Amino acid sequence: MKIFVPFNSIRTAVILLLTVILLGGNALAQQIKYSQPLYRNFTNINSSLPSNIVYKMVTDGYGYLWMTTESGLVRYDGNTFKKYTAAQTDNEFIQIYKGGDSLLWLFGYSGNSRLFNFKTHHFATVLNEPVNLSIKSPVILAWQKKDTLSLYRINSTFSQTNIANPKRQWLKDKSSFISSLLAQWKISNAINGVSTDSLSALFKKKPYAIQITGDDLILGNKIFRKNENAPATLLFDGNQAKITGNMSSYVRIGNDLYLGFVEQQELLLVQNFFAKANKQRLSYSKILTRAPVTSLVSDYQGNLWVGTLGKGIYLFTPADLATRHLQPTGDRLAEGYISGISKLNGGLTALGHKRDSVSILSKEKVIALKLSSQQSLNEIRDIYKTASHWFFFGSQNCYTGEGVTIPGKIMPLAISSHTPFKDGTVFNNKYYFTTKTACFIINSNGKISTDNRYKGINTLSISPFNDAVCFYGTNDGIYRNNVKEHLFSSIRINKLRIINNALIVCTQEGAFVVQLSAKGELGSYKQILGQSCYDIKADKQYCYLKAGSGLVILNIKDWKAVNEIDARKYAFSINDFLPETDTLALATNNGVYYIPKRLVTDLKSTVRPKIYLTCSLTGFDPSKTSSETHYSKHLSITLSAEVLDYSSETKHISYQINVKGDAIGNWQTVTGRVITLNNLEPGKYVVTIKARGNYSPLETNVSHTVIIHPLWYQLVWVNLLFWLLMVVLIGFFAFRWYKVQLQKARKKMNDQLRMNELENKNLFAQLKPHFIFNVLTPLQSYFINGDDIGGLKYLDNYAKLMRGFLQQSRESYITIEREINFLKHYLFIQQQRFDNGFTYSFELDDRLVISQLYIPTLILQPIVENAVEHGVKNENGLNGHIRIVAVPQGDKIRVSVIDNGSGFKKGEPFFLANHALEIIKERLELICLKHQAGSLHILSNSDTAGATVTIELPLLTTQP
Repeated sequence: MKIFVPFNSIRTAVILLLTVILLGGNALAQQIKYSQPLYRNFTNINSSLPSNIVYKMVTDGYGYLWMTTESGLVRYDGNTFKKYTAAQTDNEFIQIYKGGDSLLWLFGYSGNSRLFNFKTHHFATVLNEPVNLSIKSPVILAWQKKDTLSLYRINSTFSQTNIANPKRQWLKDKSSFISSLLAQWKISNAINGVSTDSLSALFKKKPYAIQITGDDLILGNKIFRKNENAPATLLFDGNQAKITGNMSSYVRIGNDLYLGFVEQQELLLVQNFFAKANKQRLSYSKILTRAPVTSLVSDYQGNLWVGTLGKGIYLFTPADLATRHLQPTGDRLAEGYISGISKLNGGLTALGHKRDSVSILSKEKVIALKLSSQQSLNEIRDIYKTASHWFFFGSQNCYTGEGVTIPGKIMPLAISSHTPFKDGTVFNNKYYFTTKTACFIINSNGKISTDNRYKGINTLSISPFNDAVCFYGTNDGIYRNNVKEHLFSSIRINKLRIINNALIVCTQEGAFVVQLSAKGELGSYKQILGQSCYDIKADKQYCYLKAGSGLVILNIKDWKAVNEIDARKYAFSINDFLPETDTLALATNNGVYYIPKRLVTDLKSTVRPKIYLTCSLTGFDPSKTSSETHYSKHLSITLSAEVLDYSSETKHISYQINVKGDAIGNWQTVTGRVITLNNLEPGKYVVTIKARGNYSPLETNVSHTVIIHPLWYQLVWVNLLFWLLMVVLIGFFAFRWYKVQLQKARKKMNDQLRMNELENKNLFAQLKPHFIFNVLTPLQSYFINGDDIGGLKYLDNYAKLMRGFLQQSRESYITIEREINFLKHYLFIQQQRFDNGFTYSFELDDRLVISQLYIPTLILQPIVENAVEHGVKNENGLNGHIRIVAVPQGDKIRVSVIDNGSGFKKGEPFFLANHALEIIKERLELICLKHQAGSLHILSNSDTAGATVTIELPLLTTQP
């Protein structure tokens, strides 16, 4: 069964009127000690709280604090109070209940009911104002059992509604409602003073006397806890403690019970209530007075939240709740304003006040003393006591008196002419103090002597190093005895103290620690605080600096700040302070506060704060750790970094972005708790924040993953397909272009080959008359000389040569065998022309099947002719020789024409001058394009006379 948390309130005027009428009885009949701890008060003046009228408060599963106020629903996230309002409805919700599925039930003053999703921050209408009610009737009590919602309104109307099918059933009889309520908690009639008649009378007189908090039922001054299979247990009975007021709320923190009252306007603490068996012998304390308490809530850090009517919200941290407070009322202090606090021998503590008054504290009592009968504004700032002498140092006058436990006759101190008092400290059972014009020493017997080591004026602070060396802080620097130090020269020194062989210096520019030598000489220094500092005190482990409006606590080992007590949030000023064994005493303008030191120095023992990194894509839902969206141009995403550390106002938050496992930049400080990501491309972004409260060593890391899905054209496979298509298209067009170019090149090559063939034929045609004329001359000589056989042989070779010319002019390629035969006929005729002036030979490699291998037609004849005409001919027919050598080389054949003639000079364009050889070179270039083989080389023989012409041809077994 789910129980609604109600509140005994209607609109503010009605509540205040009832409060005035009912303010008659005391919360406690017995005397209670007034011990108000530290607290922070949130109002609409000092914070973003929209209204000081707070009806009810709850915490959700994430640690956020929700409350209903006069101005609407409000959430607190440790930094800001944010208001949520529903459109076109009454937003003065006076009831709030935390339901399932992240829902808050809200009941308005006008009777309307709403559901609010605290993940999406959206409202939904549930129940409207009943049409048959003639006046507005706020719900003051509600609970849910399965699908039935029971509502009790201020006009005594009891209704039940089926949530799934909201059909109302009106029960006009108030006793029916009371009977139903008692049955739910299994409270039998007339038990513990509870009966139908008594509850009817209670409702008639005080309609807000019944409250439901979770599974607990508050009936007036009693608290019942529901049991599933047994009658309810009486958890608290106010009658046994003589508490007659009607409770509005309660909360348990540890073993302590806190009770809130609207009518009595107070908050009570029942210490160790849940640890003691005897509930009649309990210690009660008033935590708040003159504050109509409407709601009490404890958060996950153990903080106590107190909602009130007209005074906003009070926050008590665990350190605040453990604080002891001494004040004039009840504790009999001379005054509430404490100007100084001193620890004296004999276990005494002395408090200085205004108007020449002091309070002396012992374990048993408080003694208030008036030092002078005059109406003086003198503030007592320090008190020192020897075994039998008392000294009181004020801003205008100083006093002394004799006595062991309390001073006797009080008289002005003999050095009063040197006032005002500036500073004092104890060293080796002596009290060193300074005034505006001189310095003094009080020994253990109470005798006062002048400190002559420094003779200057305007001394503000004094700190002895040993009996021979003392440091003095002045308006213009530090003096070591009577010698001015160069360090901190011309700087106002507010306070000096020696701690662990180091001199701590307080100035307007900050606090510094200066190392001291064995002789008390100043050494290296470093700054330990960057704000104006005015006072120093220390214990064995920590140094306490009065700076700004509060205290900064530093660890003496490393001089790093571990915490800060800011007096501004507690609405008092710290005038002096005193570190004791277990507590830190604060002397304020409102008494003395004793704070347990472990709660302000050991922050490691505190609860690690909850941290959320929420995203605008998910409506800032704290339960979401990832968000997704699709890419859009100029995409902007906002993330909110929320640190729910309610005990620390200052948070240190930094963030880093990772993409594909790689960090983008260094850690950056979060400004305004908002991280904005702009112009994001598709991908996976992991945003990590690390955060902690001010001075807290407990750091927490939280990450939120943002996935930006690409559009269809940004998908990887689409891009791959696109680029693949582009590659195919480019390849296709490149292939087409290459094919076209190849066809053009082949056509050009074929055209060129055809042209060469035509030129060859033309050359043959031109050579025939000239050649015939040249070869016929020797033939004529044969017949004139009567050598018919030689003439016939000559003529036969001539005929075969001419027949070869005719046949080869019609073919592009012939076999090597035919080319050799042609050359043999040609060389025979040329040999006869030159009267056998040269010889020739053919050297063919046996690996060459010359009858099956093809070479271009007449490719060798011009080279051989060149060897005859320009080689061996010039030898005058003496010992001339031409060698024709053919050898295979892989898929090529190399043919060389070697002569031993005159050769050619170096650099002579030998073949260029011969038109036939130029044609051969061009033919070979075309053949190389077609068959990747074809070259011409002409060299002079290095070891013999003559030249060598070599051509490389493709090894072709078929005729192209």
